[in-house]
Amino acid sequence: MKDGYYLSVYSEINPYAYIAFGDNALTRRHDHNISLWKKDGEQLTLIHYWELERITGLKMHDRCFRDVDQAKEFINGLLKRYDLTLDNMQEVWGTPGLEKNYVVSIKEISPYIPYHTLAHLYSGMLCETEIFRNENMIALAVDGGPDNVVDKGIKSQWNFVGCYSVKGKIKEIFKVDSPGMLWGSASEFFKLREGTLMALGSATTSALNLPKNIILQLIDEYINEIDIKKQNAYLDYVKKLDSLVQQMVTEASNGFTGYDERFTDRENHISIVMKIIQEISIRIMKNNIAMILSKSHVDAKDVYLSITGGYALNCPTNSVLMNQFNFKGFVAPPCVSDSGISLGIALYEFFVKMDSVSFSLHNAFHGNAFDNLDDVIEGNNMMKYIHSISKMTFEQVVYDIIEFPIVWFNDSAEIGPRALGNRSILADPRSEESREKLNKIKQREWWRPVAPIVMEEKMNDWFEAAHISPYMLHTFKIKENKVKSIPAIIHLDRTARVQTIDGDGQNVLYRILSQFNEMTGVPIICNTSLNDKGEPIIDTILEALNFALRKNFKVLYINKQRVELKNHNLYEKERPEERKSIFSEPFTQDELDVLKQKYNPLNLNNELIKSFPVFRTIENCL
Repeated sequence: MKDGYYLSVYSEINPYAYIAFGDNALTRRHDHNISLWKKDGEQLTLIHYWELERITGLKMHDRCFRDVDQAKEFINGLLKRYDLTLDNMQEVWGTPGLEKNYVVSIKEISPYIPYHTLAHLYSGMLCETEIFRNENMIALAVDGGPDNVVDKGIKSQWNFVGCYSVKGKIKEIFKVDSPGMLWGSASEFFKLREGTLMALGSATTSALNLPKNIILQLIDEYINEIDIKKQNAYLDYVKKLDSLVQQMVTEASNGFTGYDERFTDRENHISIVMKIIQEISIRIMKNNIAMILSKSHVDAKDVYLSITGGYALNCPTNSVLMNQFNFKGFVAPPCVSDSGISLGIALYEFFVKMDSVSFSLHNAFHGNAFDNLDDVIEGNNMMKYIHSISKMTFEQVVYDIIEFPIVWFNDSAEIGPRALGNRSILADPRSEESREKLNKIKQREWWRPVAPIVMEEKMNDWFEAAHISPYMLHTFKIKENKVKSIPAIIHLDRTARVQTIDGDGQNVLYRILSQFNEMTGVPIICNTSLNDKGEPIIDTILEALNFALRKNFKVLYINKQRVELKNHNLYEKERPEERKSIFSEPFTQDELDVLKQKYNPLNLNNELIKSFPVFRTIENCL
């Protein structure tokens, strides 16, 4: 491969899906993302990572480009900050219609594994090549299933895989089972997102009034059903999972133990079902790991574990696997969901085309950065809302956090679905009132937990069986003697979804934690994402100011400057700042009718259209 710039694009160009936007039946990819790379010998550098939802404001962005020209215009606009265009790229991968100098066939290398699944797998295996080259690793890619934008026959492939590597050499790839489809089915059935279901499962005291052996039998029966399922029965399998969830609801209706009066009947029912689904899911993952360890004849204590795909966001499972099998360490990027596909596409392409690859993701902060506070204030007539702007001091930050939660906007945005300290709301963990304030600010259910950030060297003083968790992918139990000190972050089961930081990757936030610890004796701060209900994580300074004014924050910090606000009552906007995008261009009804006639002349319904490997117009079929 030549030295120079490379681009990985996880998106889709599809004219009919573009004009039919809003109908989930036509969506084949979500969480679209783009990554820009530079190759210099064997050294790879991730120059920039764009998650399209941050730009467009469409949460889990799933809107296609209308045509190649629109896609190129949009992408060239992103590359402009580096004085680059698509023409400057040595290769472009990932999205049919944009690919450039694409030589290696995915089918020739891994004929049974979808492109999507390989991207997940390699995003974890190669995000830290020093570990990959020098250690043994078990990596798994487990989610709700691959898209078919590149692959045309995903129903007959190994949709979920694991592999075992020894010092940079992949020894064997295994077909594994994924709990992701079960969670997707539950999400569809209950009309709640997977993250909400996971949180609700552990939020109540309610449990199913059945003997333990019957629950275990139900789990074993379900796992056996996964083992014998036909590979070409993908849609039927989803329906079976949906029926299983309904069966669980029926069982739950027979009676509860520990009925939780703080929650509605429906919430108690859902919580019971999700407790069982979580138990099934953990059993599936344990079976996957045990199978790979057995076939590879290796001891987990000598092996690093990597899990990617949407199910890797299930922190309790990750921690159970780490603790039960005693793995040497855990490796995964912050963007384990489909938001990390372009990362994996690039790492896969480099790996198969180069003799040796050297890369370190190092941290999560590869998104957009903005340093135009003065211009934003002046250009948007916002000076009337500014009481003062001053240089940050760590002591003042701590005083502000103790008084009321603060908006924290710093440098480049983190990548992935979780705020990791550069687009965050920070609060005092010592009072349960902090959680109540944060959930009210974000219009979330009162019971939603808040995540802690902890100084890495202090984690074992506060959490049981803790290990490094820089990307908030693990759940640890809080030590019993510390529970009363940090009530804002505690789940009902005495656990918390933890992010650990050291002085290397996030020096500023680490020093704030250090100062907070010095002043309060607690090396922990509450952290939740900087966004409103239904909104992607905030990307720009203007969006942060809008949020702070609407939510009555007294203070926000922008790139180490303390901004104190005033006159909140004069701010007239009631909604998040609109994010500008070519994806929001309107069509008149007449224009829509013309486009639909062109791209769907037979007026097929969406179920029929979805069944085609590629949406085609009549002229393309002639």
